[in-house]
Amino acid sequence: MVRMSEDTTSPVLPRALADSYVDALVALDPITGTFLGVAESAGRLPDYSPKASWPGPNSPGAPCGS
Repeated sequence: MVRMSEDTTSPVLPRALADSYVDALVALDPITGTFLGVAESAGRLPDYSPKASWPGPNSPGAPCGS
């Protein structure tokens, strides 16, 4: 049986652990952050509009002669 040492620093409270998990999740996925109501996530949303995904004239995926 493994015992925890008695000289641990302050224990992590469940709420603090949950908050840090959600903070990390929101940092990785702004869509989830927006769904959860984190206002800062809205500024990090990807642009899925057709214009944003259309290749520019000098991009590798541009049609020939453009």
